[in-house]
Amino acid sequence: MSQKLSANDAGQSETTNTGNANLNALVQGLTNTLNELDEELDSLEGLDEVGTDELVHLFSALNDIANTAEDFRKGDVSDALDERIDVGESHDTGMVKLNRIESHRKFVFDDGKALKTLTTAGVDPTPAVSMNATKTAELLEEAGIEVDGFVGESTFDYFRAYK
Repeated sequence: MSQKLSANDAGQSETTNTGNANLNALVQGLTNTLNELDEELDSLEGLDEVGTDELVHLFSALNDIANTAEDFRKGDVSDALDERIDVGESHDTGMVKLNRIESHRKFVFDDGKALKTLTTAGVDPTPAVSMNATKTAELLEEAGIEVDGFVGESTFDYFRAYK
């Protein structure tokens, strides 16, 4: 289990910096509540004895919390931290260390143009091409070629909650 923040750990030094003790207290209280919930969920046992309706309600509530927390973490909280921690910097509260990292990912502007340019230059583009399994199966079927030797299919299941 990860270390938990207490009201005394969660940004006390920021109170004087921001001048908003009430908002800091609210955030500290929320942090404590979330940590308590995390501990309760970690220690929860015996779900096989709980009714299906109750489990469905729990699943849905946890899903809602996860989605809201993810949106809030990636939105408002990240936006506020963005103004305080620069790329390559970190902030250590004594309980949690947060690093701001920049990553890079290459992308191709125009697949067709890149393939044509490579081919025209005498370069085999095959190593750069990624196959879409669904589209490959469609093209094989259209060409009258048996798909089974080229495209596989895996099956998985999951739960989705609706309200």
